[in-house]
Amino acid sequence: MPTYQQWLNGTQLEQRMSIEEYSVSNRGLRSGLVGTPAQVQDQLGKFEDAGVDLVLLQFSPQYEEMERFGETVISQLVQA
Repeated sequence: MPTYQQWLNGTQLEQRMSIEEYSVSNRGLRSGLVGTPAQVQDQLGKFEDAGVDLVLLQFSPQYEEMERFGETVISQLVQA
C-alpha cells in the first residue's frame, strides 16, 4: 500500500509555493507594496502620481499589521 507521500509524489500538492506565488492568488504582491516602509511609501507615491486615490490593503494578522502599517508608512506620509 503506498504511503501518503508516495501518493503526492509528482502532483501539484507536493509543490511548495513561495510567498509571492501564494500572495498572487489575491494579487497581494502585484501592487509592489513590499519592502521597507520607505519603499512602500515610494510605491504609494507613484500610485498617487498616476491618479490612484484609493488603495485596498489586506493584512495578516489584521489588527497588528494595520497598526504597524499606520505607524511606519502612513504616519510618515502624513508628515511629509
